[in-house]
Amino acid sequence: MLQHMFDQMIADGYRKVFFSSAVFLTHARAMYESVGFVGIPHPAGFPQAWREREYFMERALV
Repeated sequence: MLQHMFDQMIADGYRKVFFSSAVFLTHARAMYESVGFVGIPHPAGFPQAWREREYFMERALV
């Protein structure tokens, strides 16, 4: 399913994908890491109160 999403994003002209998720979803994070996602810093202005609960990841598509 992820590969199909990546293929469609590439076809639509995207070069990178990024997202956020909850830290308690450890199995999901492991799955994303297994397909090349890496952690990135929280974006500027992201609420401090949520920083311990959310993480951000990205992956190059091309």
